[in-house]
Amino acid sequence: MQRLSLLLLLRTLVLLMRIATWNVESLKRLTTEREECFRQAMANVNADIWVLTETWFDFGPGDGYSLVAQSSKADDLKAWPDRCWVSIWARSNFVTRSQVICKQPERMACGRIELPGQMDVVVVGTVLPWGNSDGCFPGVEGFCRAVDSQEVDWAPRQDGPKPCAYLVAGDFNQSLPYVEWYGFKKGEIAINSVLKKHDHICLTEKQVLPSGKPMIDHICFSKNGIKPDSVPNVGIWETPLFNEKPITDHVGVFVDLEVN
Repeated sequence: MQRLSLLLLLRTLVLLMRIATWNVESLKRLTTEREECFRQAMANVNADIWVLTETWFDFGPGDGYSLVAQSSKADDLKAWPDRCWVSIWARSNFVTRSQVICKQPERMACGRIELPGQMDVVVVGTVLPWGNSDGCFPGVEGFCRAVDSQEVDWAPRQDGPKPCAYLVAGDFNQSLPYVEWYGFKKGEIAINSVLKKHDHICLTEKQVLPSGKPMIDHICFSKNGIKPDSVPNVGIWETPLFNEKPITDHVGVFVDLEVN
């Protein structure tokens, strides 16, 4: 917590923007107590932009945030009818508007956020397939097919009055670089090929969790949106416990960076 407080002070002094993504494992029912644990953790992180994955239609970071965009209802999300794969939230004082997703609207969401004095940011939230157990995109071929399909929505779009930065974040279900059991080698190649093609950089590449496991939730940003010579800071937060068990099976990750 002390480190988080120091980072918040740094953000104030240097005008950093904090972007966070977290898979909140909506397969488990959202009880009042579990929701409070999530909200408290997110309040401590204090991100400017949230990309929540495996979430609920009516769930967000809480007061001070507005919904930017949300994925559509997905037939492969079971257990509870209020689940969705992706939702994007931003501080309520930002001017935002949702954007159309061309491919896989049930697994992706997109919105444009206006940042006064800085470049606008187009945010794409996504969930990529999970190994051989994904019923829609099974195995390595399915994973690569999904990446190929999503590429059109990762690509820069010029539909506003000025150039914008591009943010792609969410649950990639893929370690970068590839580590055995955490995605596919061909999956790493497919993602890196798309990022390189559109001049994006994965800010969470090579990150390792305290458990020693590689990170599979990622935050990528277009190179044109990052101020020259700035060094983005990548961090995670401790997953809260409820009934002595983690409230979600994913660790959240944030990035602090100076936007052009």
